[in-house]
Amino acid sequence: MPLPYPFKKWERAGAQLYRGAVSVLAGPPGSGKTISSLNIVNQLRVPTLYFSNDSTRYTIVKRAFSMLTGVDPKIAAGILESSPDQAYNALSQLWMVRWDFSSSPDLEEIAMYGEAFREVYGQYPSLTVVDIAMNVEHDGVAEQNYWRLFPALKEVASSQNTAMMVVHHTSESAKFDHCPPKSSIMGKANQLPELIVTQVMRNSKMQYAIVKNRNGSSDETGDTYFTLPVDAAVCRIEDEDPDDGLIFHDGPSVPENMKIDNSEKGEW
Repeated sequence: MPLPYPFKKWERAGAQLYRGAVSVLAGPPGSGKTISSLNIVNQLRVPTLYFSNDSTRYTIVKRAFSMLTGVDPKIAAGILESSPDQAYNALSQLWMVRWDFSSSPDLEEIAMYGEAFREVYGQYPSLTVVDIAMNVEHDGVAEQNYWRLFPALKEVASSQNTAMMVVHHTSESAKFDHCPPKSSIMGKANQLPELIVTQVMRNSKMQYAIVKNRNGSSDETGDTYFTLPVDAAVCRIEDEDPDDGLIFHDGPSVPENMKIDNSEKGEW
């Protein structure tokens, strides 16, 4: 069964994370991928195992506190140091998340932590986040051979019935107008993931494009996209009603009476 949709516009676009499958959230460096990941986790509120190998424990705690409270990170840092009880009360909203901050976890460690999660809580995590793919130790890591990594993560996802969301990079040299295309995924390991979402952050908006979706519509060019308001200073993405029209205008997921003949791609 799939997980709930994290945002209303993700639901409108048919972007859903499935247990037993690997999904990818990708973007160029500095595009706010961890901000998106933290907000997705916060919105879903399901039992989650989060591997943060790209950000330190302190960075994640400060970002999560700002996301949950709206407090500027500079002020948040002071609260974390001087008022631990206040920080604890806010961060306890993420009670359903267990974290691992190994800088280069290997595949065995990822699988083992899933087993430990089940041993403690009586179930595997509904969601497993690997943030970020390039820091996972595996055969071929030196050559950035993700053809070896993704099948192994798929095996973990299948055996533990967890939705595996992998945060990944797109090529910095890729040219695009709105969001990175599917062809820009680093290592071009695009065959295995069930869902691939690319993103960029521009002008207080997080832009998302569904460039692969086995369970719905997609546009591999990244030119069909949707936006959500983001306050990067406090690491918060706001949900909003999808009242600006259809994301995709054709295909099996769009009812016949709602299809629109639209020759130009872009935001709706």
